[in-house]
Amino acid sequence: MSTEDQQDPTSSRNWQLARSRQVLESDGGEVVAELFDIGQSRSLPWKRRPEASRLLDTFRDPDRGL
Repeated sequence: MSTEDQQDPTSSRNWQLARSRQVLESDGGEVVAELFDIGQSRSLPWKRRPEASRLLDTFRDPDRGL
């Protein structure tokens, strides 16, 4: 997410989801989960952002279903 003054969480989430779908669907993929850290800078390490950390935990789980 950009600074609060430049982009609100709703529009940020919408464009990120739209872009993700565009990239994935062109290769036959699909979005199966949405993880979005509101108010967290992407400059923070993934482990310090709750939803990014949750994504890493999901990848580590061999029974994740993905």
